[in-house]
Order: sequence, then structure tokens, then C-alpha cells
Amino acid sequence: MTEQFCRNHPDRSATAKCSVCGRPICEECQREFGDRLLCPQCLLAAQPTTPLPTESEVAAFMADAEQPPVEPSTGESAPQSSLNILWGVVAFLAVLVVGCLIVIVVLFGRVRKVTLEPPASTAVSQPLQPLPPLETQPVQAEPTAPPASEEPSEEPAAAEPVIQPDSGYAVAAGRRLFPDEKFRAQVSKHSADWQTATVLLGPSAAEPLYRLELEWRLDHYEVTSVRIIQPPPSRSPVTPAAEEQRRPVTVVGEAPQYGQLPDPEYKETFNDGEKATVEVTYDLADPKVFEVYLRRVPGQGWHITGDSLGGVP
Repeated sequence: MTEQFCRNHPDRSATAKCSVCGRPICEECQREFGDRLLCPQCLLAAQPTTPLPTESEVAAFMADAEQPPVEPSTGESAPQSSLNILWGVVAFLAVLVVGCLIVIVVLFGRVRKVTLEPPASTAVSQPLQPLPPLETQPVQAEPTAPPASEEPSEEPAAAEPVIQPDSGYAVAAGRRLFPDEKFRAQVSKHSADWQTATVLLGPSAAEPLYRLELEWRLDHYEVTSVRIIQPPPSRSPVTPAAEEQRRPVTVVGEAPQYGQLPDPEYKETFNDGEKATVEVTYDLADPKVFEVYLRRVPGQGWHITGDSLGGVP
């Protein structure tokens, strides 16, 4: 059992607990109050706050108690009682008179107000003034419209037909990218309004080589990105005229140093006819992006001159 110490003397062991607050106290702090042990603080709270009378006050009280009571004389108190009764009657009469006056004033004011207001039946009626004669104006006849048959009929000008995007425009845009190749184009997906579409190109539907991302521009599709799905088959030597028509994204995709990247995607970001820039994105799980720079040589087509990684062909 843990030893307890006095609340007021922490260096002394407790010998009891206060019956009110339950705190431990030493032998010096114990105070008896009836059959209970209290601490000094609880003892002060339990004692009455009214001080006890001193011995002199008790002796004076006892001396007054031993003297016989003095009886008041009836002769002197009788006039005083009569005077008090008289003043009470006077006050009651004064209040009664004031109340009656107030009632009279209120009633007289109401009666006077009623007599001053004339009854509604005696009100002087103004004679009715005759109404001014109505001014009649001649009725003007509204001009009648000529018969519809006499008016020259004007037919509305026919609106120019609006070209709506569809799969035919998407396939044609994909084939235009490789005019010398007999590729088959097919739409793999598109938006609900055909504003964007994805076209697969290849020698057959089962062997697509390129994936094109298309976006509708008023009346035609524009290729926004080209992605090589698998290396193209062996090709016969390309003539200079055909090489002139090949786009920079195609040249970059067929380059060995760029075509073998994991999951590559190519996007042409700049082309002024002499110089071009192609943005290459690969490893789509953790995308990495760099740029390839090309220059156009007359009669030979586009040639890679370098990239943003510092590589030179």
C-alpha cells in the first residue's frame, strides 16, 4: 500500500483522512467536530459565521430579562390611535374624490366629441356637374393590303450545305498520308460527334502499321499525331519525287534510333517547308518526351539533323 502524506505538511505521514473532503491529514492537523475528524479547512467551513456573544453581552441580556415589562398607559395611546384613524379616513375620501373627477372628465370629453361630429345623413351634397359632350371623330378606313397573288414571291436563298464529318472523311484523310502505299484504312474509334477519330493504317485490317489521331477542321480532317504500331515491311527504293511527299513524322518513325523505342508516339509541332520539329513520346506508363529536328533537302526529302537529347545521326 502506498504511504500517504499530510495535505498541509507534505513531509509528514498521514494518520487519518478528513471525513468531508477525504484528504489525508497528520496528527497535528486533525480536528474533532462531533464524532468526526476534519481538516482545518473543512472545520472552518462547517462552523457558523455568526460570532458568539461575549460574556458582557450575555450578562446585559440576562439583566434585561429579569426586569418586569413596562405596560403602556391607556390614557396616552388612545388619542394617538384616534388621530391615525382620522388621517386614514381623510386619505380615503381624497382618493375617492380624485377618482370621481377623472371619470367625469373622461365621460364629458366623449359626449362633447360625439355632439361635434355631424351625422352622415346631414352632409351637404354637391350638385352633380353635367358631363362634357363627347367629341366624335371621323373613323379613318385602314388601308387594305393588296391580294397575296399580286405580290411578287421571293424564295429564300438556299443555304450552303454543311459538311458533316463521318467515317468516309476519316479514311480518306488516313490514305492521303501515304499516297504511294496501298494501305487499308479503318476507323477504330471516334467521338459521338465525329470531331475526333482514330484511324488504323496497314496492308490489311489484321496487320495495322500506323495509328493516326484525327481532328475535324471545318471541312476536313487534320492528322494531329502518328504512332507506329509495328515496324513497316521492307520497301523498294523510294524515288526522289516520292521522298519529297513523305512527312517528317514518317521519317522519324522509320529511323532505327527512334522506331525501336518502347510504345512510341510522334507529333509534328513545327514545319515551315524547310525545317521541321517532331515531338516523340515513348514509354507511356512513365512518359518521356524529346524533340527531333529535320531539314528538307530538295530532291531527297526530309533528313534528320539531330534531337534535343544531343544525338546526331
